[in-house]
Order: sequence, then structure tokens, then C-alpha cells
Amino acid sequence: MAYRMADYWLLLKAKYKLPIRQFVIFIGSGQPKMSTILSEDGNYFQFQLINITQFDYQRFFQSDSAEEVLLAVLSNFSGEDPENALNQIIHRLEEITPDQRTFQKHLRQLRVLSKLRK
Repeated sequence: MAYRMADYWLLLKAKYKLPIRQFVIFIGSGQPKMSTILSEDGNYFQFQLINITQFDYQRFFQSDSAEEVLLAVLSNFSGEDPENALNQIIHRLEEITPDQRTFQKHLRQLRVLSKLRK
């Protein structure tokens, strides 16, 4: 991953010539084991790794942004029954989504994200 992130950094920097901050969001179970530092032959590269399961799902759930509410499914349910937490997320999406078509789109996204969580 460190090599890939270094490649992305170099490509973005060359194209846009702007400051770049990179983050990798870890969605797996357990603790991430990937290296976030690449140091070879006097060259040094580092990126930030965020383990989304360290965040309580309520942090995302309470947002007014549907995209942020969707991230709740990947975070820590803090002892909450997963089915109950998922129902809460669905109802919250329904509350903040302006129309049925957009709500259906968010439900499809929720299904994909929930499969990543298993």
C-alpha cells in the first residue's frame, strides 16, 4: 500500500502542483498491519491510516449528510445489536434524503458497504 500511495502522491503532485494530504481508511476487522511508511535509499514517504472501526457509529449516524451516515455501517456499533443499528441507519437516511430516488440510491450504497463489513 505504501508504494501505491507514493505513486498516487507523485502523480497528483505532478499534475496539480498543490499540497496533498493522503489518508487510507481501513475497513477490515482487527487491527491494520500495513506499513504506512516507505523509507528507502534516503527517500521517505508516509501517509495516515484511519481505522474506521475505532469510531462509534453514532458519530456518523447523527450527521445531516447521507454520505457520512452511510459510513456508520462500517464503524463500531458499541455493543448495539447490528440489526437494530442498521435499521437506525436506514431510518436516518430516510429522514435526511430529499426524494425517493435518492433514498433508493443510498440504500444500494448501504448494501455494498454492509457487505464489506459482513
